[in-house]
Amino acid sequence: MGERTITQQTLGKGIEKLTYTDFTKYFKIPRKESDLREFKAFVDGPKGEEGGIQAVIRTICAFLNSEGGLLIWGAPIGRAPSPGAEKEFSGTLTSVGNDYGDDQLSDKVFDSLSPSPQDVKIRKLISGKKRLYVFEVTRSPYAPHQVKEKGAYWFRFNATSRPAPHHFVEALMRKVSYPDIAPYLRRATLQHIEKKVLVNLEILIVNHSTLQNEVDISLFATTTMGKFSGMGSFQGSNTDYMNGESEIRKRGIADILHYGVIKWERLSIELPTSSIGQELRLILTVAGRSSPVKASSYFIPVDLQSEFRIEQENYDFHSSVGDMTSASGEQLQLALDRKPQA
Repeated sequence: MGERTITQQTLGKGIEKLTYTDFTKYFKIPRKESDLREFKAFVDGPKGEEGGIQAVIRTICAFLNSEGGLLIWGAPIGRAPSPGAEKEFSGTLTSVGNDYGDDQLSDKVFDSLSPSPQDVKIRKLISGKKRLYVFEVTRSPYAPHQVKEKGAYWFRFNATSRPAPHHFVEALMRKVSYPDIAPYLRRATLQHIEKKVLVNLEILIVNHSTLQNEVDISLFATTTMGKFSGMGSFQGSNTDYMNGESEIRKRGIADILHYGVIKWERLSIELPTSSIGQELRLILTVAGRSSPVKASSYFIPVDLQSEFRIEQENYDFHSSVGDMTSASGEQLQLALDRKPQA
């Protein structure tokens, strides 16, 4: 199961399953805004600037440039319970006067922001003549976005949408991100050949980054039992065997790995027949030119009945190697055959 959306966290269901009644129930008790939630009442007339479509566009821009969020347009009017206190929203919903068609509002949002957002979900809910709009916005990999009308950038701060200062916009423009590639074990099968057993592995390498390709990819594998054989695709001058062939490295398994393309590899571990009934641990790690090293680990029973068990998948390998930030780190001291410094 994937991570719950902000709509699911707030209302207990996905945006596509929401009803108008869900919001009348939700606002029966006072609600407060946050960096991820904004409740916007619709106010018509000359004083309706903060409840109109331009205010909606600004909030969507702020969510895109921050951590995403949920905007409810047609919420109750917010009131402070006491002077200087934070506004609370509860009671009667304010019906939005604008009746946008199915694509009209999404086109309005798309055309009002630069660059155009790619992942803003919109839901119109109706009860009789009353209307409410829900916007689910995810953090944008294309940030920073700006509102075209005045060329302003917006961001979320202290539960409000504010014009973004120069240093914030500059940080978004210069942000550094890395391709997220990871190895996975798809299948492990046993094969008896004379007096030995082969554990045949099917391995998938996946690029999870929608906007970044990775190049010069290498795959590493380590087993706690047996040795890697020269079968499968792990043959040739780009393959290295280490530590009594319990470790193997294949360089250049893909010149470039695009998002959505799965790279398949096959590998075998050779064991004596006396290993039947035991269990080995397999660690797969993958790295490219720019991506951090990612790893997945599994327990594989050497028998024909049991399935392999996932220990951990797609984790940062550096988190498992200890402190290597200085010469006094324990891992480096051990590698240098020195006593760790107190």
